[in-house]
Amino acid sequence: MYSTLLKSVIFDSNIWISFFLKTDIFHYEAIRIIEKFEKRKYKIYIPSIVLFEIITVLTKKGIDINQTKKIINHIQSTNKYDIYSIDREELLELALKHACQIKLKSLDYLIFLHYVKLNPRNFITFDANLLKYINLYKNP
Repeated sequence: MYSTLLKSVIFDSNIWISFFLKTDIFHYEAIRIIEKFEKRKYKIYIPSIVLFEIITVLTKKGIDINQTKKIINHIQSTNKYDIYSIDREELLELALKHACQIKLKSLDYLIFLHYVKLNPRNFITFDANLLKYINLYKNP
């Protein structure tokens, strides 16, 4: 398990989607949030599952697949972000450990499990329900 990383953050997929989707009502807020952490030199971790959600939502919202590919390639090629995954066995172990206590949609649950695994100092989301469980985990 990663140790608690003092200058580290995970942004939920809704932050990234708002960041890249100019028509989103939270677009400018997402830009402000991400730039704030970048300027402060935080290590920004992106669970690989978040990349899949970005692709799905952007294309569903009408963003051209080639533009979506450029966005994903940009995320993967910059040294600002660290994309990580949890292997299947570890993910299953975490899922079984927390399943009874957590009432989230499947994708949010997977993002929660990535948070648990990495244990960053910060988790940023526009989703109040997911944030509730992150805070309960951080402060039992």
